[in-house]
Amino acid sequence: MIYQHPVDFARAIRLIEQGFIRPGRIISQHLPFDQLPDAIVTASQGQHAKLVVHL
Repeated sequence: MIYQHPVDFARAIRLIEQGFIRPGRIISQHLPFDQLPDAIVTASQGQHAKLVVHL
């Protein structure tokens, strides 16, 4: 697969705008910054699509 940043980025934005991609659904867990060590362990287990650590 060849990644062409400007082209791929624009396409991704169009897909989001058209409702084909819902980026909010990719985030599977939110954790506060004081739980960063737990977030690292959780992320390393590979059971979440994306974790967000809030500062």
